[in-house]
Amino acid sequence: MTKFILLSEDQIHDMMDTVVSKYVTIAETAKKMEVASKEWLTSKEVCDLLKISATTMHDWSNKGIIQKHKIGDRIRFRHDQIISSLEKMNSKVFRR
Repeated sequence: MTKFILLSEDQIHDMMDTVVSKYVTIAETAKKMEVASKEWLTSKEVCDLLKISATTMHDWSNKGIIQKHKIGDRIRFRHDQIISSLEKMNSKVFRR
């Protein structure tokens, strides 16, 4: 049985602000990490860095929110592009 929850526009914006602020904190922490800006990350490393599930990571990469690169038969992510994507996500939500 499918259930629906109705939210006002303000409630949705508040919820998005909460979610994005979490990722802003993660992005700030990641910037402080001593990782080379062009380091290639595995899917698991991206999930650990962003504290997201593999499903969310795959969803974001398929939607183009984070950029994936196919190297041979493997998928890799650039650390600097992950940080940049989080910053773009932050600026879009707070620009409303």
